[in-house]
Order: sequence, then C-alpha cells, then structure tokens
Amino acid sequence: MAVASTSATTSNGNGASPSSAAPSPTLYIKNIEGKIKKPELRRQLYSLFSSYGRVLDIVATRAPSMRGQAFVVFETPTIANAAKRALSGFSFYGKGLDIEYSTGGKSRALLRRELGEEAVMEMELEQRFVDITEVKNEDDTWSATIKFDSQQTAQAAQSALHGVQLDPMYTLDLHVS
Repeated sequence: MAVASTSATTSNGNGASPSSAAPSPTLYIKNIEGKIKKPELRRQLYSLFSSYGRVLDIVATRAPSMRGQAFVVFETPTIANAAKRALSGFSFYGKGLDIEYSTGGKSRALLRRELGEEAVMEMELEQRFVDITEVKNEDDTWSATIKFDSQQTAQAAQSALHGVQLDPMYTLDLHVS
C-alpha cells in the first residue's frame, strides 16, 4: 500500500447536499452502521444498489461528521428512484436505511459547515482519483495522508494531481513515500 501526503487551503463554492427534493441520479443514504470499514461499505452498497441499475460512483468517507452516511450516484434519476423506493427502510447491517435524493442546492460553505471540511476534501479527491483506499486528515494543518492500493497508483496520482487547483484556493501538493 502506497501513501501520499497533501496540503491545501480552504475555499468556498457550490456543492451537493442531501434533500428530499425532486428525483436526482444521486441518492443520499443515512442511518448506516458507522463501524463498517470504508472498502467493505462501498462493496456492500455497490452490491445492494447495482441490482437496480448502473452505479457510477459511491462516496463514503470515514470523517467523523460523515459516519453512517454515503452518496450513491446512478446513471439516471429513474434508476435512482427505483432504488430509493425499493430500499428505503431496508435493514442494512441491522439498521433501516434512510434514503433521500441529493441536490446541489446548498453552497459549498453550508456543506462544509454541515459535513466538515475534511469530508468535503475527501469526497473531492475520491471523485478525481478512484483508487484511493483511505484519506486521513491532519488536524488544523490542511494536510492529509492518502493511501493508495499500490506504489504505481500513488505515483500515477502524484503525476496527475500534483499542483492541481481544485478551486480558487485549493491546490494539491503531493508527496509519495
């Protein structure tokens, strides 16, 4: 397992937020058992939700403010609607799933306040590079340790992401160790 370190600064902008609004291809799932390891959670959610249609992405972080929550992105709102209707209340690791549609209606500032800066940073990194297995944020330093599945993956991430401007104030500084 390879590890990379990052540092960044804060920012403002737009982001996704949970809502029970109109159908969306992204579902916000809460009331998930918080002790499930992230790779296992992603596998189990994929297995459960992919039976309703093509799953494009699953965002589940270990940030304290996001434990017990995840986002599942489908190809279409119709598929998301079918999964929502079928799985709302479904017993998953002994807890009934609470599922809502996710929308982009709230500002990034509100999202950061609700979820925590570390959860948003982790989601942004995972959306840009899918082979991340863990993100550990360092307290108050705007740094993180990112674990990849291999040294080659870490080096590819460094080549692809070093210096990337995530938004006007977020620049990645990657170091592979």
